[in-house]
Amino acid sequence: MSLTKDELIDYRYNINQCVITCTKALVKSIGMSNIRIESDTSNDHYGYLRGYILNADSNAPLNEKVGKAIDALWKDSTIAEAFKSRDKSDLMDSAQ
Repeated sequence: MSLTKDELIDYRYNINQCVITCTKALVKSIGMSNIRIESDTSNDHYGYLRGYILNADSNAPLNEKVGKAIDALWKDSTIAEAFKSRDKSDLMDSAQ
């Protein structure tokens, strides 16, 4: 089943909220486990996402900076380390 453009816009906030919630859980897990982020760039993205607050305007897409920050963290080996120690945090398998 395919969604119309209007339906996608209607669900945008919920989808964005899910993306940000999972990302924040990942960021929190990294912080709780004292895992060292390897690159300065990823560390900058980590700090940005740690403080990010989703815009309550349901029609606003996630900005490009959020997308690049999430992408950079997923490419960093820190993510694998966070998942190895997920039993020490509230990070679930579904965050993958």
